[in-house]
Amino acid sequence: MTPPPRHWPPDDPPRPVWPPYGDGPLPTAEEALHMSLRAFPSWFLHIVCDRRGKGRMLNEAHVSAGQRNMRLRDLLARARHEGCGGRALKAELLTGTEGVSSRPVRRIVLRGG
Repeated sequence: MTPPPRHWPPDDPPRPVWPPYGDGPLPTAEEALHMSLRAFPSWFLHIVCDRRGKGRMLNEAHVSAGQRNMRLRDLLARARHEGCGGRALKAELLTGTEGVSSRPVRRIVLRGG
C-alpha cells in the first residue's frame, strides 16, 4: 500500500500571485501590504529614503529568504537606507521601468504618493 501524497510545506494554503503581465485587477495597497514579495514575482519594489530622497529597487531575487517571506508592511517598517539610516518615505510595486519596459508598467503605490 502506498502512503498518501505529502504536500510541502504542510498546511500551507495557496497564495495569490500577481504576474507582471496581464491586465487583471490588482490588489489594493492595503491588501498588498499584507502579502510578501513572493506574491509579486518579477515585480520591483521601489523604496525612496525619507532623509536623502534616493530610490532603491528590489525584487524577489535580490532579497534574503527571510525578507522574501516577510509581509511588505513589516519589510517597509524595518527597511533602512544604507549609509544614512533613513526610513521608507515612499514605496511602490512596479512591473518594470518607464521608458525601458516593452509592456505598460503597472504599479501599486504602497506608501506616499
